[in-house]
Amino acid sequence: RSLTIFLCNPYIEGPDGLVQVTEEKERDAVSASATALRWLLRNGLKQQCPEAAGICISALIGIIDVAKPAILEALLSDVIYALLMAMSNLEPAAFNYLAVRGERGSTEYENLARLRIQVSQSSPLATALRKCIDLVPKTRSLKYQEAVVPALESAIRKSSGMATRTAAAEAVITLCTTCPHMFKSSTSSSSLLRCFFDSVYRERGGKAAQDKMNGAFGALSALCPGTVIRSLASLATDRYKQAHGSNDDAAMRHASAMILRSIAVKASNQFSDPGNSDVWCKKVLPISFLGMRDPDKSASSLWREVWEDGGAAVDLGSSESDSGNTLEESLLLSLAKECVKALEDRSWSRRVTGAVAIISLAEKEILAPPPRRLNGKYSRSEQARAKKRAHASRVALSSLVQLVSRNRIWTGKHEVVRATVQLCKVWIPFAVTKEAETLLEDPGLAPVIFGDSTSEQDLFLNDAFFGDDGMTNDRVE
Repeated sequence: RSLTIFLCNPYIEGPDGLVQVTEEKERDAVSASATALRWLLRNGLKQQCPEAAGICISALIGIIDVAKPAILEALLSDVIYALLMAMSNLEPAAFNYLAVRGERGSTEYENLARLRIQVSQSSPLATALRKCIDLVPKTRSLKYQEAVVPALESAIRKSSGMATRTAAAEAVITLCTTCPHMFKSSTSSSSLLRCFFDSVYRERGGKAAQDKMNGAFGALSALCPGTVIRSLASLATDRYKQAHGSNDDAAMRHASAMILRSIAVKASNQFSDPGNSDVWCKKVLPISFLGMRDPDKSASSLWREVWEDGGAAVDLGSSESDSGNTLEESLLLSLAKECVKALEDRSWSRRVTGAVAIISLAEKEILAPPPRRLNGKYSRSEQARAKKRAHASRVALSSLVQLVSRNRIWTGKHEVVRATVQLCKVWIPFAVTKEAETLLEDPGLAPVIFGDSTSEQDLFLNDAFFGDDGMTNDRVE
């Protein structure tokens, strides 16, 4: 090992202690470095004997420390891959012993995970890896830079050690800042992004390691094509909705919130491109509006950031529902549809969340009649705004009434009753003043109607309480 490192070192210490570089010595060092690196990567690191493999890794670290950058750049992807894989292979066995016997989610388990990350990041392997990562932006050829991307993905997918995965995530975060063009031009970037997406859900190394995976996903999201980002965002919302009821999984719901929060905060430019399906306005933001009512406080805070940061960056001009002064009203139809889907879900918790979201919209006077004018005259835009509110309220109220009318009692059904009452309360004054004909042009469009309405959409048609007899008598028989 010492002789190999000596031969690869182009510098000679003279008698006077000064470092000298001769042309002959530099040429010999280049040849020795190229030969030694190729043998170590192809054969040396694959030794079955642990002691022999350890010596080879030590020699590799020494060569990286003294070799010329021009020698390393051609083998940079292979060297980075070898160093990443070695980080888990050389991790103390005591860490794995304690991790296997620890209780996931406990304070001791999380502290152990943080300790493992700190130890791996302060090792000589990590120092050599950081030097190689720093060389990537300095390489003269783009193909050498692009070759690093599949090497990082391969290390994450093949490794079973937390140290390797977290080191690869740190490398991606650094390279996204120092060398972003390598990810924009590489065809493997989308595959690497999906790798981190899966890692956020499947990470077993504790919250610290999961945060590393999520940080790398967010940094890479800003550089990858919008088609892939929208596809993964849609998948994350689907997984969030599936993790309720009989499939209740708080960890999956939290991971979905982390994924979308990373996109909203670190790759907000993606929200300006809605794509053909307008996934941000029709799916992500409506789910985040409901997610803010998640019983898990940490998940609800993440969803709030998605709603605020994503809503500020989204292109509302591309949405079909782009009228209104607030984000809630601009997305009113999409929010109402998502609330109805939640009410129709088999999961009780999803129904409660949908009802609470409707209560919030009604209390903010979004699912309510627009402000009245004293002269009773309304412009076309005001009438269109009123029709949109009435339609969304009618859809939500219809779903609420159908859910309340079922005989079965379940936990949280009182929230559905509250939502029904709150929605009726804001529309009853509008029905009493009989202003629907002026504002909506068709009285049958109003969610709540009194009198002799013949509209098939009147939810209270032929109801004894709202009939003529019920309105004139003091009590209803």
